[in-house]
Amino acid sequence: MPKPFTIFVGAQKGGVGKTTCSIALMDYFAQRGMPARGWDTEMPKGNLIRFQRPRTQLVDISTSDGQMDVFDSLQQTPVSLIDMKAGILADTVQLIHDLGCVRLAEQGLMRLALFHVIGSSIASIDEIAETARALGDAVRHYVVINHHTNDASFFANMPDVSKDALNSSAVIVNIPKLNTRAMEFVDANTRRPNVPDQAKSFTGFGADEGNSFTMRGYVNSWTEKVFAEFDAARLTTRD
Repeated sequence: MPKPFTIFVGAQKGGVGKTTCSIALMDYFAQRGMPARGWDTEMPKGNLIRFQRPRTQLVDISTSDGQMDVFDSLQQTPVSLIDMKAGILADTVQLIHDLGCVRLAEQGLMRLALFHVIGSSIASIDEIAETARALGDAVRHYVVINHHTNDASFFANMPDVSKDALNSSAVIVNIPKLNTRAMEFVDANTRRPNVPDQAKSFTGFGADEGNSFTMRGYVNSWTEKVFAEFDAARLTTRD
């Protein structure tokens, strides 16, 4: 039996495209035949659950009861994804140490990964190294640069800005920018009446021939590029 795989998606800063990354990851694993169970920590009204309702549950991960909901199920679930609200990244890293998840990963009994979504700021660059040290070697650290949120180049051609953090052991995942109008259509699709839950994600929107051909084209092209990034990151490896 494959090792249980748990992915945490988080950022200290809000507005960096964390939930966009989580939605795409849920779509990706479903397309690869490994449907993930999702946990949306944006209580009381989450965003991930709007796009991935059939497989996602709202949870207050700051409470012991919420933590039991999530962590008691991880070893029985092939793939779990926890979409962390902004500001709890450091606390969650400490939590997975305190609960023994990191120790299980060190023993080879489960796989743990953090999708660390950064913004274009010096604070985010500094955060990478700090988070890597806190995680240790047993947790795979993916640094996600989400170009959907802004047009920043993340310090390209700025030699005075240290890039040591981006050249560390973390794996870099680039999420390209989705056409803004297409993103609006996908978001609005989650609020339309009579749309089945399974049609509300990126892949669901792209497969629905009742949607705009142009918007579907933008979404499907973007999804292919994102999935190629996830393939390169070897997320579906079963070791």
